[in-house]
Amino acid sequence: MNECKYCIGTGEQRPLFLDSSLRMGTKSIVQITEEIDGSHWLDIDLWGDANVGAEFGINYCPMCGRKL
Repeated sequence: MNECKYCIGTGEQRPLFLDSSLRMGTKSIVQITEEIDGSHWLDIDLWGDANVGAEFGINYCPMCGRKL
């Protein structure tokens, strides 16, 4: 079974997509982080420069459905 590149626990930002119609390097990212208390958060940055973003507490990976 392949590990999901979004929830493998590295806390890295991963691209959702790259939009070539926008300025060079513009992309949306998603990042799943784990807090000290064991809670997990989904951070979303749309368009790569934090002009549209959100943060949600989650229990499952939104990409593969794995329980966190």
